[in-house]
Amino acid sequence: MTNARSKVTVVGVAVAYGAQGLGYAAMVTAMPAIKERVGLSDAGVSAVLLVVCICAALGSVLAERGSVRWDSRTAVCAGFAVQFAAMLITSTTHYLPSNLASATLFGLGVGMVDAAVNMQGVAVQSRGETLLLGRFYSVFTAAGILGALASSGFAAIHVSPIRLVTVIAFVQLAVAISGWFRLDTQPPGGTASTSASTCRSSAVLPHRAIFAIGSLIFVVYVLDASVSSWSTIYLSEGLLTTAAAAPIGYAAYLGRLGYPARDRRCRESLG
Repeated sequence: MTNARSKVTVVGVAVAYGAQGLGYAAMVTAMPAIKERVGLSDAGVSAVLLVVCICAALGSVLAERGSVRWDSRTAVCAGFAVQFAAMLITSTTHYLPSNLASATLFGLGVGMVDAAVNMQGVAVQSRGETLLLGRFYSVFTAAGILGALASSGFAAIHVSPIRLVTVIAFVQLAVAISGWFRLDTQPPGGTASTSASTCRSSAVLPHRAIFAIGSLIFVVYVLDASVSSWSTIYLSEGLLTTAAAAPIGYAAYLGRLGYPARDRRCRESLG
């Protein structure tokens, strides 16, 4: 990979991380408005969150299968295309069944991009001497904060945050299209055939350890999704804050627990 191509790919991967954070922030901060529009109860919100998490797990499996058969670039672009469809349905529907369908699609899209974009990050980082994964996560966090503040801004001028979901849906579509030309097309360490040959000749995988770690990650994912989605609802309905103030809770959550500080400490510790 040439230096020019490498820089284009790094920027493309960073944009994908950013779009993922931006889209997720737009969706979770619009939850109070979505909840009111389709008549979703608190129990219904919890059920939707669980469906999104389960579908995200399935989306990660789809990304893995697609990356083995084609490459992770295909999985990233497909995931963003699915997110575009889900966000467009969410922003236009007034009916609960179609909203549930869009939540299912969104979960699949988020899971696909989550898995595949990390494959991209590992592939790009493995070809250089610079630590990039922490910086990519910093882009994700910064974009999420920007999305939450944008949702707050929409509410401040009395525009529904659902309108922001519509805008960001087309951002996801643009990233899906541009990613086809900007993202990495090879797995880290060689070609797809080399990777597959290596996998076939490797030892049996430790399935129990993988299941244990995967279960832990799933629990963390559910907890993160719950905090992300319920923070705006709790602030608006529980603490009776203004519609403009409620999304700031998610921005604060990302700012306090997100990746920028971890990335800085990691770089400092590694010199």
